[in-house]
Amino acid sequence: MARERALENARAIALGRDPRRASNGVPTFARAAKTVLAIHAVNWKPGSRSEETWRASLRDYALPCLGSMRVDAVTTGTLSV
Repeated sequence: MARERALENARAIALGRDPRRASNGVPTFARAAKTVLAIHAVNWKPGSRSEETWRASLRDYALPCLGSMRVDAVTTGTLSV
């Protein structure tokens, strides 16, 4: 079992991934954004553009750069404008 794990780690490193940061339940930014929008959607007034505006802003600006990142890897220095 240890050899299999070592081989998995070596493959991850060869692909440029850090095996120490394997998924441990930490969501991607896209998944977390979807969850947060669902939580807050119940409080938005019917017919308001709040949900549409938030989804469009995230889709156009945040998700292209941050969507696939795990939320624990997102920092204030993640993006360079």
